[in-house]
Amino acid sequence: MTKQEAIAAMKSGQRVTHNYFTDSEWVSLTPTGLYQFEDGCVMPSLNFWEDRKGHYWDEGWSIFAISPSIKPTNNE
Repeated sequence: MTKQEAIAAMKSGQRVTHNYFTDSEWVSLTPTGLYQFEDGCVMPSLNFWEDRKGHYWDEGWSIFAISPSIKPTNNE
């Protein structure tokens, strides 16, 4: 999916991942509009996208599917 589709998916409550992320990495949107990562860290969307400029980040997004081998953290 595209960057814009990934943002829309996060706005609808989905976790998304990218081709450059590891199998266990994802990002989602908090109720306050921050981006939250699988490790519980949060940051403003502007900071997230500042490090992800360029055409390679415009595509390659997908919905994150939780694998049975990945144990959820207390934040999930």
